[in-house]
Amino acid sequence: MVDYGFAIRMAELARLSPSDTVLEIGSGIGNLTEILSERAKLVYAIEIDPLLVHIASRRLQKRNVRFIRGDFLKIDLPPFDKVVCNPPYCIISKIIERLSQLDFEVSVMTVQKELASRMVAEPGTKEYGRFTVLCYLNFDIELFDEVPPSAFYPEPEVTSVIVRMTPLKDKPSPLNEEFFQWFLRQVFSQRNKKMRNSLLKALVREKGLSKEEASKLLSNSLFQERPFRLSPEELIEASNLIWERLSV
Repeated sequence: MVDYGFAIRMAELARLSPSDTVLEIGSGIGNLTEILSERAKLVYAIEIDPLLVHIASRRLQKRNVRFIRGDFLKIDLPPFDKVVCNPPYCIISKIIERLSQLDFEVSVMTVQKELASRMVAEPGTKEYGRFTVLCYLNFDIELFDEVPPSAFYPEPEVTSVIVRMTPLKDKPSPLNEEFFQWFLRQVFSQRNKKMRNSLLKALVREKGLSKEEASKLLSNSLFQERPFRLSPEELIEASNLIWERLSV
């Protein structure tokens, strides 16, 4: 990000204080890092490119910044309070998925405008999918400013949006999280089909049920629905109906 106005806006939306430890994912040459360091106690700046780490660390060597060279999706993370970043868009959904498993106060980041729409999509819309359910069940999501390509260098081909995500303290939980994720992958891989049709073969092929057992398991009227028409809570209910039978 080369537009300092948007970088300052992100820091303000995160409500940074001198007691905060901030995690930045994809720190680049340190433009946003510098602003974060002026407002927080400590900044952990994660960057996978060794050249960018070299440039930024020399530039900010006297700042309260600790650079971590590595892949955010793979490395162990230090304790932190808040996330503020312009992450690489090619892995943004995986970044958010990992963040959903971590304990922190708030995250402010830029994402593609199209992805921002998916994050807050309503059931029944074309944007609603597995990623929407993940976001809904884990975060309170607020969309703020649109950010033009000119705010970055090199310029992306898409307009971005600043998103604030606050982890939910009391979030709806399925009986088995691993099975629920399997369930979502199955039904949203064919989002326009009735869930019964998507799940029948998968339960036989991957869960060892006979066709008759699977058919009986999917007799509830919920499974006659298409997944994109169901709320996250209804999808949890459908997943739990299967898991209760499988775990007996």
